[in-house]
Amino acid sequence: MIDRISSLGILVDDLDESQRLFRSTLGFEALPVNSNSLLGSRVVDMYSGNHSYLRLIEKGQSNETSHVIHGKVGPGPCMITFEADDYEDAVGRFISCGIYQVSASEGSEDTFALFKHQDLNDVLIEVRKTGYIETLGDREYVSAGSPMAIRTMGLRQVAILVNDIESAIAKWSEVFQTKVTNRFETSFTDLDIAILPIGDKTTFIEIAQPTSGNTSAAHFLRDHGEGIYLTIYQIGDSLALDDSLSGEGVNFTTSRSTSNYTNMGFNSIWIHPKFMNGMFIQLSEVLSSENPWPPAGEYW
Repeated sequence: MIDRISSLGILVDDLDESQRLFRSTLGFEALPVNSNSLLGSRVVDMYSGNHSYLRLIEKGQSNETSHVIHGKVGPGPCMITFEADDYEDAVGRFISCGIYQVSASEGSEDTFALFKHQDLNDVLIEVRKTGYIETLGDREYVSAGSPMAIRTMGLRQVAILVNDIESAIAKWSEVFQTKVTNRFETSFTDLDIAILPIGDKTTFIEIAQPTSGNTSAAHFLRDHGEGIYLTIYQIGDSLALDDSLSGEGVNFTTSRSTSNYTNMGFNSIWIHPKFMNGMFIQLSEVLSSENPWPPAGEYW
């Protein structure tokens, strides 16, 4: 069974500049850069808290497998990595649901399988054994040369934009053996949203379908097709981070300035994808002492 989302992969033009951007804006800390012959790229994992990572994948020399990632995707999110204690069982689950591997690396410590299928809205999915990256530690720290501590408490939710939400709910629920715990519409973004907890219920998939044709989500769907749209990280103090980001010239908006975004159990900050190499980021502070993740509903 799949346990959790551990990483989001993002395709970048300049690996070094992207590391600096995510370090200066969010305090993410980088593991050593490595070459990945399968992806035809240089790759670096950046720690974002609570055993979660952002994987930066630099565009490089193309090969048969890297074309799956690099094909029609410009800079921005390209892959979700899921961890499983029982790797073989998780891979078998995908295949039994008709989701077949596009690539795999077996028989080594670096064992993984890649899946991409229209039934999962053409999202590139990587499955790995739990603990595939040696954790830097769940703590705030400042490493040599780092300007600040990590500002996030970990990756919580990844939103998938789809054309048919009912069909997407059915397939994601089947493959990941989960069910919708919250379903709602947001008037300020014109989205029909369903939240599905993954495995140990520390991370979540959000499936979203535009309900009108003249919103940023609807334009994204027309321009890019179905796929990863938004990444949500949990933070501790949204008001303090508002002030810090304002002083740093970051292009963002907040729930404080969104009149119809109230009484949802959390405060949020949205950083524009044009500022973050094509990655649309939401930073959310949980306000409820009784519910560790209000977007997933009251009972999950």
